[in-house]
Amino acid sequence: MSKNPLDKKELEKIIKTTQNIEGYKEPTKELVAKVKTLREKYGIKVQKRN
Repeated sequence: MSKNPLDKKELEKIIKTTQNIEGYKEPTKELVAKVKTLREKYGIKVQKRN
């Protein structure tokens, strides 16, 4: 038995609701492209999480 009482679907629903309350929005493709160019321009390196 899992120690986590929430299943994956319920957890996704909670996260989505919380993000909506806090005003989080998914980034658009244009914004992602702009950030990528700014990173290259200023030499900012970001490591992905594992």
